[in-house]
Amino acid sequence: MKIKLFFAFALFSILLISCREDNNPVENDEQIISTGFSDARVGEIFEENCTTSGCHGGTNPANGLSLETHGNLLLGSSSRKVGETSNGGGAVVVPYEPEKSLLYRMISGETTPVMPLGRNLLDAADVEIIKTWIEQGARDENDVVPELSGTDDVYVCSQNADYINVIDGELKNVLRTISTDFIAENDAPHMVKYSDGFIYATTIKSGKLLKINGSNFQIVTAVEGLGYPGMIQIDGSAGLAYVSRSSTAPGTYSTIYKIDINNMELLEEIVLPVEGIPHGIALTADGSKLYVANLTKNRVSVVNTSNGELITDVSLDSETDHQPMQAALSPDDKYLYISARGSGKLLVLDTDNMEVISSVGIGMGPMHIATSSDGSKIYLPAMMAGTVSVVDFDGSNWTKTNEISHPAMKMPHGCDITSDDRYLYVSCRNTEGMYSSPYPYADGTRPGLLFTIDLGTESVLKYQEIGAYGSGLTIRK
Repeated sequence: MKIKLFFAFALFSILLISCREDNNPVENDEQIISTGFSDARVGEIFEENCTTSGCHGGTNPANGLSLETHGNLLLGSSSRKVGETSNGGGAVVVPYEPEKSLLYRMISGETTPVMPLGRNLLDAADVEIIKTWIEQGARDENDVVPELSGTDDVYVCSQNADYINVIDGELKNVLRTISTDFIAENDAPHMVKYSDGFIYATTIKSGKLLKINGSNFQIVTAVEGLGYPGMIQIDGSAGLAYVSRSSTAPGTYSTIYKIDINNMELLEEIVLPVEGIPHGIALTADGSKLYVANLTKNRVSVVNTSNGELITDVSLDSETDHQPMQAALSPDDKYLYISARGSGKLLVLDTDNMEVISSVGIGMGPMHIATSSDGSKIYLPAMMAGTVSVVDFDGSNWTKTNEISHPAMKMPHGCDITSDDRYLYVSCRNTEGMYSSPYPYADGTRPGLLFTIDLGTESVLKYQEIGAYGSGLTIRK
């Protein structure tokens, strides 16, 4: 009797194991849940088609991209090879945005090469499952949409793509985009700033200053009817914004906009002594003075912001057409830095007497300026040179000590430095198409680029593609 019971139990055990091997309901469910995707089928698709050895799994996944877990996918790729370079990377999925997600573009055939590489392509149903998962926010197993870290997040305009890229400070990858599309032609988002929970952005062609909720990335309201708005300076404590003109604005102008950002109302136009293109602007820490660089008149004006009256107006040089492009103040407000587009220099003005006390050769087309928190380092991208200059300040002298370059750095434009002085982000226009994407758009769109530079080694940590014409950027600190 005991022998019969033993054989009966053994037979039942074999049948149970066989059933599990045939249907795999328990083991597969546990494995899929552990990968962390809200839709179990998404994890299955990646497991069946993408994470085999030599592809996007294991210890050395292709292009540094692992699709084994939701967390790994968010890390994106880290070693895409373009020509002789291999530190390209970035996000492969942008929540809610399948058309801006490289992974979807590659599995749907919207770019080449089509993935999975060298294997059977995904069937339409599986492609649609992944698309739907991205459209619903690329959620994890807890049904949570990936959120930004909130520290050193980066906002960078894509001027020819009508949106703002939002880069997570920890992942250093695009995690959201904000549409700025209002008119039939390109609105041209140009510059962006962050203050007290809101993102502010100018759109050159539609003439707006946008106020965007920094949590849900929805546009709250806008000041409209501005004439080719360009750069922005924010005085958060006073609830004010100062907006200059775009360097591409046609005609001449003699005013800067002063805007109440609490009520989003234009308060006045501050009148300058001469007409031209008042573009680069810098605001003192206490908000009392606004410095305005006139691109076409080779001069700098200083304005008392309390009453809008002119304090002084100086010519930079009677013999050299410097074309002052951008302006920035040292952390202690003692020095005004001017990037001189025409002469390829960094000009240093003593703010007490507004005289040029030093100049440093940068390269043709110097653009935005970033300074370290202690003022000892100044960084400037040079658009036509395709480099980022490092200028050291020892308390008395300014000296160019390094020139950071990279084969993919084409037409660098905007820059900003993280709160801990560890990383510098640099946007690139690439409007001439000197950088060719390994994953081209069918319509021939030339992507902009965003570089992350490690300031400890003063070298490129990685670069990633963003929307066309990377322009103004800022970091949430």
